[in-house]
Amino acid sequence: MLPHYFMYSANGTWPFAESFSVTAVEVFFVLSGFVLGPQMMLCATNRNWATLKTFWVRRWMRTIPSYLVALFCISVIFKQIESSDFIRYATYAENLFRQHNVNDY
Repeated sequence: MLPHYFMYSANGTWPFAESFSVTAVEVFFVLSGFVLGPQMMLCATNRNWATLKTFWVRRWMRTIPSYLVALFCISVIFKQIESSDFIRYATYAENLFRQHNVNDY
């Protein structure tokens, strides 16, 4: 979060912030794959679909509500709550077919 803050608040005077942000996100996705992948594969190979379903429901309940709260707060702050961009972001359809957003969040 901090590199994103420095990238936008310092008006480009922190040129390494964007590179650091991109690298950190990539490392996060790789680590997530190493942590979550074996759990999902174990459920799939054992054909334990109830456990896999529970895994996904718990995962979504940890991420989706906080995403929607953050989206709502940002939309209120920037007066975008009634925009079509808000609806597309809330339904995960922002870039489904092409990039539609008028204002990037």
